[in-house]
Amino acid sequence: MSTARVGRPAPVALVASYFGAAFLCWLAAAVALVAAAEQLANEGLASQEVLLAVHLVGLAFLPLAVTGATFHVLPTLLRNDVSARRGWAALPFLCAGPVLAFAIAHDLDTTTWIAAAAVTLGFALVASEVVALVARAPHGRMLLASRFGVAASTFHA
Repeated sequence: MSTARVGRPAPVALVASYFGAAFLCWLAAAVALVAAAEQLANEGLASQEVLLAVHLVGLAFLPLAVTGATFHVLPTLLRNDVSARRGWAALPFLCAGPVLAFAIAHDLDTTTWIAAAAVTLGFALVASEVVALVARAPHGRMLLASRFGVAASTFHA
């Protein structure tokens, strides 16, 4: 009688690194939001301070937090193991998110393009790992997540 193989989450150090970096970005966004309070109160939604706070959440915190959660949960749902090598490779590129947020808020063209390229490369590495998890998911066994749903969600981001 064969038993169902269950995937293991990414190593604790990798997931903790993603969550730690995400937490630092969340703190930076909170500080930026406090600094932008006056502009928000005066409806200055396009001010540098407001743009920085918003982009720190969207381009710095969210990619790191979602990737950490993905590497922690998705291998178990798809019954196979995550490649820690791709996870570690993507981390420094996704950590360019705060630089990208700052460059957008301060209209720094060259820095924006360089940081955007780094974040895009990080996303490509993460997406390739998610696609690999979907492709390696065992056939003929019940999975806790839909292969199509996971793949579609990956490319919807």
